[in-house]
Amino acid sequence: MRFLIFFTFLLPLSFFSQKIELFEKANKNLSKKERSEIIKKDLKNLHGSDLNNYIVYLNENHINTKQFETNFIDKARNAKYPYDLFLCINKLLETNKNKTLIEKILNEKRNIWDINNWSKKFFELIDENNLNVKKGSFYTVEPNYDKIYDVEGFLKNQLELGTIGNNPLLFIDYQLTSYEPGKLLETLKTKIINNISVTEKNTSIKLFGKNGVDGKLDVFTQ
Repeated sequence: MRFLIFFTFLLPLSFFSQKIELFEKANKNLSKKERSEIIKKDLKNLHGSDLNNYIVYLNENHINTKQFETNFIDKARNAKYPYDLFLCINKLLETNKNKTLIEKILNEKRNIWDINNWSKKFFELIDENNLNVKKGSFYTVEPNYDKIYDVEGFLKNQLELGTIGNNPLLFIDYQLTSYEPGKLLETLKTKIINNISVTEKNTSIKLFGKNGVDGKLDVFTQ
């Protein structure tokens, strides 16, 4: 019940400022340890905009979040969504001077954050905080944090690894895109590519039958 009461007020302060007295009344009998445990549970269970609003609440009420550093580390390590990871890394940069730990997390979670427009946000964060984080092998990062792909090198590498065949299914910005067989490279060279992800042949066949025999490429443009 205490968790539910606490969760009810997970809105920006402008929304629940009129209810703050009710909130404090409901929690005035909690010990410091009990309130701390509630916050730990909330940090574990919240995601996305709810997590963001919760962190805003903690900050604006001057609740010392350094005591929850371990919780932010665990959440970052287990993050499945780039937004959650972004919020946690920002909090860790505020409270944790161990950049090596933050770099390790970002290197381990690159498959989570190095996608679509999130890449740009993370590369900016990495640059501003002088973090040593590896980039992908087949793109360069421009001064404005856009990625420029070496499409030919990427496709050659995937063919050598056997993850795709010569004519994989091609989805551009979620739309199935046709192209002349053997002309995949020429098709992709006409696009300004933000991100490329691969669905390997074995998985693609299960999803698309014989149409997926050469795998699948998901391409996102800027």
